[in-house]
Amino acid sequence: MRSEGHAVESTCPVLTGHGCSVAARTYRSWRQANLPVADRTDAARNS
Repeated sequence: MRSEGHAVESTCPVLTGHGCSVAARTYRSWRQANLPVADRTDAARNS
């Protein structure tokens, strides 16, 4: 999103509006965790 001019801070409120409450700090720590793709997919399905 950053390459298109959208920062995490502007994306989080949009996600929250759609029922997926996430803070910028949470997103960044998730990105740095380097989780396997299967874990990320499972988490997305269960949220």
